[in-house]
Amino acid sequence: VCAREIASKFNVNKLLTGEIIQNENKIIITGEVIDIPKKKVEFSETITIDSESEESAQVEDFAKKIAGGTLQEWEHPIYNPDGSPPIT
Repeated sequence: VCAREIASKFNVNKLLTGEIIQNENKIIITGEVIDIPKKKVEFSETITIDSESEESAQVEDFAKKIAGGTLQEWEHPIYNPDGSPPIT
C-alpha cells in the first residue's frame, strides 16, 4: 500500500510516514511528512538514539519537530464542535 492510497482512503492532504531501525545499540527514527496533492516530501526529521538514558528526551524532541513543522502551515482557526470560540 502506498502513501497516496492511504491518504485517499482517509481523505487527508498530508501524511506522516517513517521507520524505526535498531542497529546493535543504536535506534534510528526517521519521519517524513508527505504533501499528497503536490506529491512531494514536505520535510523530514531523523534522530539517532545511542543510549537508553537519552531515549525519552530525544523522542519527545523529534515529535515536537514533526508536529511543529506540520502546524506551521496551519493559518486558520480550529472551530470547536460545541460552538465555543475557536482554538487559536
